[in-house]
Order: sequence, then structure tokens, then C-alpha cells
Amino acid sequence: MVHKMNSHDNGTGMKQVFTAVYRNRFFIPFCIVLFAILVYSQSLFNGFVWDDDVVIVKNNFISSVRNIPMVLSRDYLSPFVKKGCCFFVDTSHGSGETSYRPMVTLSYFFDYALWKRTPFGYHATNLFLHAVNAVLVFYVILLLTRSKAVSMAAALAWLAHPIQSEAVNVISFREDPLMFFFYLSSFLFFVHRRDSGGRKREISYYILSIICFLGALFTKEMAVSLPGMLFLYIYFFERMKGERVNFFRPLVWFAAALSVYVAVRFIVFINTGEPPVSYPGGSFFTNVLTMTRVSVEYVKWLVFPWNIPAVMPGQEYAGVSSLWDFHFIFSAVFLVGAAFVIYRLSVGRKIRLFAAGWFVITLIPVSNIIPLSNYIAPRYIYLPLLGIAVWMADFFLEYRAVYITGSCRRFSAVLFFLLIFWYGVNSFFSVFTWRNNGILFLTAAERFPDNPFVHLELGNTFRDAGNPEEALKEYCRALVLNPRLVDAYNNAGVVLGTLGKYRASKSFLSKAIRVDPYFSSSYTNLGVTYARSGDQDKARAAWEAALAVNPEDNDAKINLKKLLR
Repeated sequence: MVHKMNSHDNGTGMKQVFTAVYRNRFFIPFCIVLFAILVYSQSLFNGFVWDDDVVIVKNNFISSVRNIPMVLSRDYLSPFVKKGCCFFVDTSHGSGETSYRPMVTLSYFFDYALWKRTPFGYHATNLFLHAVNAVLVFYVILLLTRSKAVSMAAALAWLAHPIQSEAVNVISFREDPLMFFFYLSSFLFFVHRRDSGGRKREISYYILSIICFLGALFTKEMAVSLPGMLFLYIYFFERMKGERVNFFRPLVWFAAALSVYVAVRFIVFINTGEPPVSYPGGSFFTNVLTMTRVSVEYVKWLVFPWNIPAVMPGQEYAGVSSLWDFHFIFSAVFLVGAAFVIYRLSVGRKIRLFAAGWFVITLIPVSNIIPLSNYIAPRYIYLPLLGIAVWMADFFLEYRAVYITGSCRRFSAVLFFLLIFWYGVNSFFSVFTWRNNGILFLTAAERFPDNPFVHLELGNTFRDAGNPEEALKEYCRALVLNPRLVDAYNNAGVVLGTLGKYRASKSFLSKAIRVDPYFSSSYTNLGVTYARSGDQDKARAAWEAALAVNPEDNDAKINLKKLLR
């Protein structure tokens, strides 16, 4: 007798197949990696942008494997050179890094060996790292919540959020994804040690956790927050109710590893020529006011991620100097109110309290307590974002209030996955902003039309692209906004010299010298203009003046030697 399958049997069969696929241990990681490729695949066709020019394109350090042992010596660090009132990184020496971050430099050695200076391969490495990190997020949250739905949602939200675009698309900001990989691997090994089975395996996982922690530290300084997160994990997930726990015993060796890192980073490998960095507004008090506003700026980018600036314009952005400034008052009230709401919505859900703590603790190292040259940047949220993603995933998928039940809970889950999809679409289109420096700085100039430094960089981009006329327009716009911007005078003078407009070139370079008499490059370039116009005596005098200001000016030395021959 032949059995005919009805629609009910077919539906049940499909449900069983879907359940079997969903329960497959590789299904969700595969979906996460596929989603990462869909969102960021266009980044593979981007070029080198922003700091990539210094770190990759003009960096001969990574082009020879013979230089790998130098990552263990002081020759690794690129020194700062003072030209007038400004400091520049001397890329002719060292790795192009001004602080000790050997792990990220080793990754550039690996890329160069495979791809030379083809940007595709470097972007592929960044994309691979970001996808692997999202899979790590899934496994870590799965260990903490035992919920596949929450873990997958958190991983996808973290992966797709548009604030990640900067860290993924700029190769020279790879330290954030690479540090995150070591950071989360260390956390994963530490959590997994309790379930490893046997004392020897527990010790092995503990040692692996320490090694990964050191890897994170020597990739980027933000990793110093990991012991704080492990302390929080022990408090919420390893401490049984009413049980007394020694919080410090599991963290002793992490403290030892941190001490070793501090000694190496700030004593052995300190960059002695590093210029001093001051607090915004000049004091710690104004720094607190400014960083309060910056914190709200981060929240705004996280909640409304469609207007995140690709390039930050400089230290004056979001600056606050008065206690009665409206921006500070609003920011302080907002942060207190947000903290209260988050706490009230997290009571009874330790994963949410832990996630909120993750955001706060991992943000501390970039809160400008120790002054940073850039005190605000979207890439600083690459690590803290995990806390927000986990909190939101648990809130939308596991909300247990009496008035959110049944179909309403399913609706909230669908709503959250639609939000993730919208994140992905937004991130997909943000990739095109990073296609090349021209698009990047044109976008920045539209966002910050009154910022002279943005127009200066846009001028440099036009100059490098062989468009001197547009470069001159941007330099002039920068000088209208800041008449003392010596780089704009100097670069405009160089461009005019290459065009054969020697009189105008001399005028701009002379103005640069008047603005900053100690900026040696202006003397050097003025000497080149004199030489091109046939005045060898004035060229010699200009190059000698450059060496009097800066005896290490190699261009002036070379030009003077050629002239004397």
C-alpha cells in the first residue's frame, strides 16, 4: 500500500531538516562568515588610504624578512623628527610604528610576503580577521548564556554595525581587529578552563589564556582592560550565591603578564622622541568635560549609525572648556539617565549587567586619562561594542517582562534581526567611502567644510593624483580657514614649483618660513625652487639654512652635495 505524503507531513519533514541543520555545530559559524563576506566583500577592491601610505606603501621595513628580528630591538620604533613647531614620523627608520606593537607589524610581514603591495590581499586579511572575530563572539557568548539565538544575534550585530567600518577598511588600523582576536581568545580560554576536564587541561587552557593576553597587549594598549573583565566574569558567572570566592588568585599571573608588558612598553621600548600630548583644553578638568561629551557622541553613533564621520578633523572636535557649557550639561544628564535605565532593565539578568560592564571597562583605556593624540575615533569602539551587542541581543530575544510574551516576543526577535540587516546594508555602502583617498577626504570635506586640516589632506590627495590645480585650490581654502597652517604654504609652494611658477612658489615658501622659521622643509623646498630658476647661490643658502635648523634634513644634505659637485 502506497503512503501519500500530505502537506502536514511535508511541513513536519521540513521542520525536522531545518532543526537538524540549525543544530549542526558548523551551521551558525558558517552563516556568520557568509554574512561578513556579504557585508564587507567590496572592501577587497579598495586601495590604500589614510595612514596606509606610511605603514604599508612607503614602509620598506616590512619588505624584507631579514628585518623580522628587529621587532625585538629598539630599531623597531620609528623616531619623531621635529621640523619647526611640528613633529613628523621619520619613516626612513624603523617599522613606521611609533609605539611598540610588534604583533601587528608581523602581520604586515605576512601580507607583504604574499601580496607585496597589492591592497587586495591586505584587505582580505582584515576581512578574514573580522569574520573570525565574529565567530569568536558567538562561541564566547554561547559559553556564557547557553543560548544559540542570543549568541548568534550578538555576533551578527557586532559584525555588521557601521561603526566597525573604520577598523575593517583601513589596513593601518588592523591593530584593533588583531587585538580583539587575541583579547577574546584569551577570554575564551579562561572561561573554558573550568569545563576542560582534569587539572592538566585546566592549566593548559590557563597558560594559553596568558599567552593570548600578551599577544593582545603587544598588538594594542587597549588590552590592559582584560584583567578587569575577567574579574567581572568571575563575579557574575563563577561565584555561586552565598559563596566566598578569591577573585585575585586566578588573576595573579595576568597581573604578572601586565607588569612585564608595562616594563617592556614604557621602559625598554619607550619612544624617547615622542612629542608631548596635552589634554583637550589644557587641563584634566577640561578633559573630563570633553570626554563626557565624547561618550555621548559614541552613544549617538551606536544608536543612530548613519552619520558616523569617516575622518575625524582634529583635537578641537567635541571640545568642552566650561562646566556650564550646554553640551556638557546635556551629556552628563543623558549619561546618568541612560545608566539608570540600563541598570533597571538589567536587574535579574547577569549577562546584561556583565555586558554593560564590558562596555564601560573596555572604554576606559581610550577615555584620555593618559592623553592620546586622538581622543575620539570610531575604531576605539571595536572592542567595547561587544557589550552593547550582547546587551541588545539578550534584551530583544530573552525579555521576560509579563507584558512581552508569545507573539510579542517573537516580534521583538524579528525586529532585532531586521535591525541587524539594516546595519549590514549601511556597512555595505559605507565601504565605498574608503575606496581611495580622494573619495575619503572629499567626504570629510563635505562633513567638515570649515576644518583646514581636512582641506590640507584633500589637497595632498589631489597632488598625489596628478591634479595640481585642484590641490592648489584646497591649500588656499585651508589657508583661508587657518592663515598659520605652515604645511599648506609649504605644499602649495612645492606644487607651484613643479608647475614652473617659480615666483609664486618662492612667495608661498617664504610665507611658510615667516610663519614657522624652524620648519626645515620650507627652506629645502625654497632651495629647490631657486635651483630650478637658475639661482644656485640662493639655493645653496637655503639648503644651508635648512641644515642649520635641522641637521638631519636628508633632502637638504643630498641637494647640497649635488650642488657642490
